[in-house]
Amino acid sequence: MRQHELRVEERRAGPDNNGMLSLDSVRRVIRRCDPSRPTAAVNVLMAECTALPLDRVETETATLVNAHGVRTKLVSMLIKPAGKLPVLP
Repeated sequence: MRQHELRVEERRAGPDNNGMLSLDSVRRVIRRCDPSRPTAAVNVLMAECTALPLDRVETETATLVNAHGVRTKLVSMLIKPAGKLPVLP
């Protein structure tokens, strides 16, 4: 994932977002970076980078999470030089 992907979502959320992003925005970023990633793997990755329980990540879309925290965690999870996230079991 390129860091600018999350920054684009932050700008899209507008100045009143107070540094927060919706789970749906985070999901869109991951999908743009790695469209072949299975939904279950996206959800596991989102749970890890947001510290939310997996069941909340699977069922909620509007929950807000700290954009800086998510960006920091996702960047540290990168293993492919192309900027794609690893597929989790």
